[in-house]
Amino acid sequence: MMALQDKPVSSTEHFDVIPLESMSDFLYLLVLKSHTAPSHWLKTEKVFDVDFSGNVVLDRMLHVGNSKDRFVIYKVIDGAINDYKGTILKLDRKDPLRILSNSIFRNYPEIVANSILNSSQKKLLLHGLSI
Repeated sequence: MMALQDKPVSSTEHFDVIPLESMSDFLYLLVLKSHTAPSHWLKTEKVFDVDFSGNVVLDRMLHVGNSKDRFVIYKVIDGAINDYKGTILKLDRKDPLRILSNSIFRNYPEIVANSILNSSQKKLLLHGLSI
């Protein structure tokens, strides 16, 4: 089971980085806090230490909307993303990883309010429901 928490352990300008328990297939959840494409920010911001290697999942909801392409898996080797295309991860609305990510977005009501989400999605998300 993943650690469910309301606040990220670390943060950069464009990402919140949440460590996940070892029972997860991923070591970190990254939540993109921008509507722009994440690949540039993943290349330019120091998100991982150089000694880190493993799989991470990125939530790109503010960039692609609440779509089937929302979550992407990346392999990190020596602190850098190995392939910026990544692999799409489809998560059910009730999946604990999706619920965790939604809880992180609730920490940023102004960003959510100005996002590409439709008004119903914004309202549900900010009222604590998983979308």
